[in-house]
Amino acid sequence: MKKRLIQLLSLALILIISLSVFAGCKGGKSKPNSDGSYDIESLTPVKVSQMKKQNDRSVIYYNGAPYLYYAMHLRIDHLRKTSDEELARLNYDTYAKQVKADGWDTVIVYISWSRIYDGEKYDFSDLEYQYSVAKKYDLKVHINWFGYDVCGFGGYMPWQEGDLEKYPCLSGMDGSPLLSANNEYIPDFSQQIFLDESYDAIQQVCAWLNVNDTDRRTVAIQLENEPGNTEGGNGLWMSQFTNMANHLNNLGKAVKESPYSMVTYLNLMSAGFSEETEGYDIKGRIHHLIDKEYIDIVGWDLYTNDTAPRYKNIEYGNNLPLFAEMGICAYSVPGQINYSFSNGYGLGFYMFVNVPDTTHNNGFYRYNNVITGLEKRDGTQIIPENPIDTMGGKEELKTEEVLNINKSVKAIRELIATQKINNIAAFNNSMKNVAKTLKLCNKEKITYICNYPNEKYGSSGLCVGAEDGNFYLYSSQDAQYQFESTIKEVTAGSYADGEWTSNGKIEVKDNTFDVKAGLAYRVVIG
Repeated sequence: MKKRLIQLLSLALILIISLSVFAGCKGGKSKPNSDGSYDIESLTPVKVSQMKKQNDRSVIYYNGAPYLYYAMHLRIDHLRKTSDEELARLNYDTYAKQVKADGWDTVIVYISWSRIYDGEKYDFSDLEYQYSVAKKYDLKVHINWFGYDVCGFGGYMPWQEGDLEKYPCLSGMDGSPLLSANNEYIPDFSQQIFLDESYDAIQQVCAWLNVNDTDRRTVAIQLENEPGNTEGGNGLWMSQFTNMANHLNNLGKAVKESPYSMVTYLNLMSAGFSEETEGYDIKGRIHHLIDKEYIDIVGWDLYTNDTAPRYKNIEYGNNLPLFAEMGICAYSVPGQINYSFSNGYGLGFYMFVNVPDTTHNNGFYRYNNVITGLEKRDGTQIIPENPIDTMGGKEELKTEEVLNINKSVKAIRELIATQKINNIAAFNNSMKNVAKTLKLCNKEKITYICNYPNEKYGSSGLCVGAEDGNFYLYSSQDAQYQFESTIKEVTAGSYADGEWTSNGKIEVKDNTFDVKAGLAYRVVIG
């Protein structure tokens, strides 16, 4: 009996030790060092998201499930420009809550390298605040990293300035420093120190996520913001594109080799860098980036109405074409949303609410006042002809119309994200006020009918011909669908985990039926 008791105690002790060791390995050293950094090697890596091929298209898989790239930019840095920190946070919290209520499940947050690091110590309080708000309203997160080459500015970090011996600048043929349009030195990205420091910074952000983003709500990271944008005037993209491409790939490598591996992507401006340098024209440059090992996605930032032509150069290889930024205010946005979904594209909307400065009028809501800042657009204003103000001189959208699309998308999100592109059809993308649009969807002839003769523009629709043989569809405003085949049943409802939940049957006459905005429908033919 005594011997048996000793054996049991010994086994219990071994189990306790084993669990302690396992727990230590799993959690690692989660507390930061005295300089705010984390010991990367002590953390157990996680792979939260990755790209997969499904139904002949590239799909983001996040926490093991297909994920639809459909996100809203939410910028606290803009709010800080026009108010003190307390008011900026009040509005940021209000807007995040509204983003969730409006049907988006993901926000794009902005993280500046110079705000979290001063050359000696890390301070992650800005991440802590933005993530606390995301967690509060159960929002997934994409990180927009503001590093060396923000909007083409490509300058030195504050702690690197003035030390050209340690941080060499770009030089001309005669060896003299080249200056930017702002009369500043330009970092020479052929130098390893720039790669090393940015690599370490990204890894520290990922280490912070490993320890603090316990819900694993971060889906993706944008490695730089508009690195090809000419407005910065620093010439990085033109004069040393190959070095910039290596830098961007190095940032992607930092993510993939970090304790928090996730999808990496880039956003390119849709104009302004068509010149050929280093043997690359614009198409060659984009394909060169897509071919990089650690860059998963390359997309456009679109501020025009011509959605389709912008994709010709990024529909290449295993890329997932996307609009990382698309102006949200213009009338044509519902049609552009459905067009993008029908081609397997992702969408990131810029931005949620206007801030009171003169360079932006893209907000999903008009800016009203510094307390709420929320006023729905109603399609009555003309958006000025300004490259930043988007879509030049066009009628604004109706906020309510996109809200209705979001409700419908939520109901069939899984299908939109994964079905064959040839089996998804978008209707009336041009938003004609009176339209009768015939499309072929999964071998079925389907007609979409909208009739708004007294309005300036009409509605747009989307239909998914799924693998189960059924059709799932919606409309941005009330409309009609007509099928060539005999319709057996139409129901309103939602689709999740491979199952359709019906909320009631819809009347069908001559294979034609009415649809209401904000709902999703399943059509069974036979």
